[in-house]
Amino acid sequence: MIDDARLAGILREELDLSRGFLSLLKEEEAALVAGDSERLTEIVRRKSETIGRIAPLAEERNRMVANSAIVAWLNRHADSMEHWKELIHLSGLIRASNDTNGAIIDTRLRSTQQALSVLQNLAGRTTSLYGPDGHSSVSSGRYDIDRA
Repeated sequence: MIDDARLAGILREELDLSRGFLSLLKEEEAALVAGDSERLTEIVRRKSETIGRIAPLAEERNRMVANSAIVAWLNRHADSMEHWKELIHLSGLIRASNDTNGAIIDTRLRSTQQALSVLQNLAGRTTSLYGPDGHSSVSSGRYDIDRA
């Protein structure tokens, strides 16, 4: 038996969190375009937190009703039907926004890789400019007296 009040509450909460998540994706897009890494760090933290809150709600909702049962339940609860429709719509917007952000990240990554390639070619090297320890592997020609 479906707990009507609980399922309606889950839909409302999932919808509110999804609205917030879409807003975070828009903020992320703006930060990506601006190259604001500090802001991105905070946004990623908030996105992870929001996903951590949405996932258990979706799991509980899925446990409560099978796909075929939810249609019948929604037909009996018109207010929740509107929430469900908006949730489905928001899911599409979230997917599209996430795809956009992924494309921006991919473009930036390619640009960074191209810039690194140019630097490596200018240095006359085809290997990385930095070693695994994060230090330059290019010799400066100086002798470090502390090592003597």
